Amino acid sequence: MSRYCTFFVAGHLLGLEATRVVEVVPLREVTPVVGAGAHVRGLINLRGRIVTCLDLAELLRFPARGTPAIAMVVEDHGSVTALAVDAMDDVLEIADETLEPAPSNVDPARARQLVGTARLPTRLLLILDVQRVLDDSTPVQEV
Repeated sequence: MSRYCTFFVAGHLLGLEATRVVEVVPLREVTPVVGAGAHVRGLINLRGRIVTCLDLAELLRFPARGTPAIAMVVEDHGSVTALAVDAMDDVLEIADETLEPAPSNVDPARARQLVGTARLPTRLLLILDVQRVLDDSTPVQEV
């Protein structure tokens, strides 16, 4: 059994392993970063700590539906990053054995960002692999 924080991005219900979520804060002032990719919303001041805020809709190539209102702060290998999301939903406990892999018709680049899919009573929950999503947000530098 694992716990997942669930949230909405561009109308899609998504989840992340709850242990990776440090906190959730309102997304207020974002300082743009000149020359950053479209997926970088900018920098936020999190109680004196400067944190990069990424646009999760842009990272996942979802069509934008307005300005995200929430920053979900996640930790990956000691690094803290904020993910801009539209709204938080709930924390759910889901049995690991009930997770299904991404459907075969999902783009392989997108499928690798998923831990799996969970069937909820009224909809499907796509569970993201936060490490892979963040890894995919870092451009590969050519030598």
